[in-house]
Amino acid sequence: MRDILTASLLLVLSLFSCSTAEPPALEVMEGTWQLIKISPPDELPGFVNGAILLEVKADQQIGIQLSGCNVCGLDYTIEPANRISLSVPFCTSVGCDTPLDELFLDILISVDQYVLLPDLLTLRGAEGTLVLNRLES
Repeated sequence: MRDILTASLLLVLSLFSCSTAEPPALEVMEGTWQLIKISPPDELPGFVNGAILLEVKADQQIGIQLSGCNVCGLDYTIEPANRISLSVPFCTSVGCDTPLDELFLDILISVDQYVLLPDLLTLRGAEGTLVLNRLES
């Protein structure tokens, strides 16, 4: 009996010691997000909260509605330790880009970290930070 208890205890301990930090479930990030802050700069001429929308999908794709008339798409992968990998966005090119769109895409391309709260998503990269608010569904 003692051998069975010892073996069970060793099995349980080995399971806990082998666990790795799992990224959050994709459905937690899934939904529509609106840009509410971009930095740098803190002030951007023509910046309007919610002018850029992101639709994060469970199939690891993101659709983006820019503030002009263009749309973009990209793939993403959530990794442990609040890391995120984004593919290079592919965008329509109607010729209606705004300075906000250009800055947003420059920062987005550099993003490699995220912080996710229930209604707030922060994306950070070498070029700056994007803060987005979850829209009610």
